[in-house]
Amino acid sequence: MKYQLIMVVLILSFLSSAIISYNILTGREICGSSKGCDTVNNSEYGGTFGIKNSHIGTIIFASLILITFLQVKKPT
Repeated sequence: MKYQLIMVVLILSFLSSAIISYNILTGREICGSSKGCDTVNNSEYGGTFGIKNSHIGTIIFASLILITFLQVKKPT
């Protein structure tokens, strides 16, 4: 049960990061006509070392999903 809850949270986090990354790459606005959501993404805090935080999040959450899945399949 514990791993199922962790997987649900990780998958939701991955999906939200992937949607934001996709919207940044395609140039779409994330929140429609309001500019509030894009304020942080386009600010100096929207990236780390020149890489957008949503791209980093997508990679990290995908890695955590893989690690958790492997742990469920073959516990130590």
